[in-house]
Amino acid sequence: MDLGGQVWPLAVAVLLFVVYLFLPHAGAASGWEVVFHQPAAAAADVKITERVFSDLLALGVGVFTVLLLATRRAAFGLIAWMLVAVAFFGSIFAFWMRGAAQVPAGIGMYIGVLSAGVAFVAYSLVALRKSPEQLAAEAARKRAAGQLDEVGELQSQLRSGSEPKTQLRSDARRNPLLVDDRRKRAAARHKRGDTGSSNGPGADA
Repeated sequence: MDLGGQVWPLAVAVLLFVVYLFLPHAGAASGWEVVFHQPAAAAADVKITERVFSDLLALGVGVFTVLLLATRRAAFGLIAWMLVAVAFFGSIFAFWMRGAAQVPAGIGMYIGVLSAGVAFVAYSLVALRKSPEQLAAEAARKRAAGQLDEVGELQSQLRSGSEPKTQLRSDARRNPLLVDDRRKRAAARHKRGDTGSSNGPGADA
C-alpha cells in the first residue's frame, strides 16, 4: 500500500497513542488501565462508551496502524481506517458520558482523541488520493479528448471556411475515405456506357 506523504502523520498518531497510554484518562486511571479494563478504570467511573473508544483506538492505531507501517499491507490499512473512524466519532459520546460523571476527563483522553483524529485524516487522504495508474489513465483520456481524428479535424476546418493544413491535405489524398471522387467515378461510368454503345449491334451498320 502506497502511503505517500502520510507515513509521518500515521507515525505521529502511533506516538500520540503511546503517550495516551501513560497519561490519565480520567481521574487516576491511565490510558492503559482503561484499555486493559483494570480496576482503576472502574474506580474512575469509566463508562462503556469510553471503553469502546479506547478499545477501538488501541486496535486501530496501536495494532493495525503499526502493522501497516511495518508491512504496507492494504488490508491492515483498511481495517485501521474503519476502526479509527468509529473511534474518532465515537469519542463525542465518550466525552458526553464523561461530562455526566463525577470525575472529569484527563489530558490523556484528549491526547487519545487527537491520535484518532490524526490517523483518520491521514487514512482518508490516502484513500482519496489517486494512484499513479489512475493519474496516467486520466492523462491519456485528456490527451484523447483534446485530439480530433483526421476526419473530424478536417470537417471542422472545412465548416469554419479555413484552408486545411498541408498535412491534412496530403493525408486526404492518401486516405480513400477522405477523397471525393464521385465525379471521376461518374465519368468512368459514362465512358463505359459510350464504349458499350459503340460496340453494340448498331456499330456494324
